[in-house]
Amino acid sequence: QQHHARMRIGPASSAALASLYYENSSWITSRFNNLHSVHLDELASALMKHQCLQLSKNNHVDATNNDCIHSKECLFTTPEDSYPLIGTALLRRITFGVLSKKRKYHAKDVEKALKFWALPADMQERLYSMHKRQHSSEGEAQPQISLSATWYDELQLLKSRAKGDVATLWKSIESHPMTEYVVPKCSKCGHTFPDEYDGSHTSTEKDILNGIFEVEPNAEEIEFICGGWYRGPRKAVTFKLTCTDCGTVQRWYRSFHPKIILNPNPCWGRLCGEQEDLKAVLANYADITLRQSVPLDWDHTWSEYKTTTDTTEKNPVWGVVDNSARNFAVRLDEGIGAWTRVLVISDKPEWSGDVTDEYLRCSNNI
Repeated sequence: QQHHARMRIGPASSAALASLYYENSSWITSRFNNLHSVHLDELASALMKHQCLQLSKNNHVDATNNDCIHSKECLFTTPEDSYPLIGTALLRRITFGVLSKKRKYHAKDVEKALKFWALPADMQERLYSMHKRQHSSEGEAQPQISLSATWYDELQLLKSRAKGDVATLWKSIESHPMTEYVVPKCSKCGHTFPDEYDGSHTSTEKDILNGIFEVEPNAEEIEFICGGWYRGPRKAVTFKLTCTDCGTVQRWYRSFHPKIILNPNPCWGRLCGEQEDLKAVLANYADITLRQSVPLDWDHTWSEYKTTTDTTEKNPVWGVVDNSARNFAVRLDEGIGAWTRVLVISDKPEWSGDVTDEYLRCSNNI
């Protein structure tokens, strides 16, 4: 029994999961994207069935009578036997997904993206008014404020106002329009394409009712496009959005590239995944240390920032600016998941781990 317990998360069991993934990668991915109890049981049953078929082929046993289930070679004799393997695979998948994006873009790439877009006039006016209010609320003399032409100009202004204080700078970036959550809208009339569904129809039916259709990316989009959650898990696709009010048709897609995420067009969507990808890029560019908070079974994520610049700290204090990012339970009716565990992931192992208790007890440090 001890031998089998070790083998369930060893090379043989990993190979079994890899073989199953090779046969039906999209099905496996959809289960891992939202690993609630039903999907867990489906994965466990699929692993047992797959193992049975493989052993039948190898040993010339008739799979229909389940003789292979009683074989000494069998790693999974009950669905629960595969849970350690599935759990380990899920943790590795989440960790790889976070760390693979870290420092993906060099400073020159980020700076180029920040300078790429010319800010629309209404955004310039909004930023101008925001900075005037901030100076007034802080009791400062009104300085000469000029309209920012690009996001790069804005970031330089935020860094100047922070005067080297990490917390001040990060709070300014977190609350700035360049990183805010934006739901896709019609470019003509401003109609909002909803980013959630109520479960009264299937996701596809509800998409059609809201004028949302999946289409293949074109040559210009394919370089920047990525998969992610939008009213359910999605592959790397482009969305053809057809306004149900005025009939305007436009294209939109999810991306992890900073140039695309920084699009200042108020109709271009920037969901929570893009928000956190952009924050990670900007933090690295501004020399701010982040770690990623990832609920184990929600498709959601947010950042914690290290409150000091001391790189030798063993137990640093971490802060969260966007409190609403953690309170995702109000959307559980969408089938996003359930509250079980919250993990934090950093490129330093000592800064990674399970922080569920800290969030549940409302720690002052979080």
